[in-house]
Amino acid sequence: MTRVWLLAKNDAFGEMASEIVKSYFNATFVQLLDPGSKLSDLKKHRPKSIDLILSYCCPVILDTFILSRVNFALNFHPGPPKYPGIGGYNFALYNGDSMYGTVCHIMEKQVDTGAIIMCNEFYIADNDAVSSLRLKARTYLLQLLLQICTKLSADGLLKIPLDTFNKVADWECPPHTYSDLEELKQIHYPAMSTDEISKRVRASHYPGTRGAFIYAGGRRFYCLRS
Repeated sequence: MTRVWLLAKNDAFGEMASEIVKSYFNATFVQLLDPGSKLSDLKKHRPKSIDLILSYCCPVILDTFILSRVNFALNFHPGPPKYPGIGGYNFALYNGDSMYGTVCHIMEKQVDTGAIIMCNEFYIADNDAVSSLRLKARTYLLQLLLQICTKLSADGLLKIPLDTFNKVADWECPPHTYSDLEELKQIHYPAMSTDEISKRVRASHYPGTRGAFIYAGGRRFYCLRS
């Protein structure tokens, strides 16, 4: 019996991920985590014996203490190999990409650097915003989770061998950081053109969050997308 620990963001997609994983593995321990959850709390409540970790948009970065205690761990990343780290939706829209996608990769100590074992892709529509691109990516990510669970459970694996999957793609750059995303959001006026400003506003607007901004008089002024 494969013992699975699912770590997912506490939202509708996390709930759906939980239902998918539990349908394949009887011995599934699920933790749905809110943004701001702490690694120390995760360690306190971790299962004692686990074969596989499935991290589905988990808001907590796992350390070697946890990763070294399982056969291996898989992360489901809501972005393509071109965009490891955070801000994939934002950078894809800013760069005018025509395609986007999602990735499943083996987890290593450094975020979004492990071998990519499965990925998919879809077209970015002309009118896509960060919110719609995120919704599509999270939907495609559920498809990856379904495929992975199907493969892992197909032979009734008791111990999951490291060669169960082959590497299918390479990460194309180092993981993007919060600093990179903040740099994308910042507008330098009047140095930037109107087109550049419009690109940054579109690429950083998400309902309920602060997007593109201008510094003036030592203060931040946030832009609204019309």
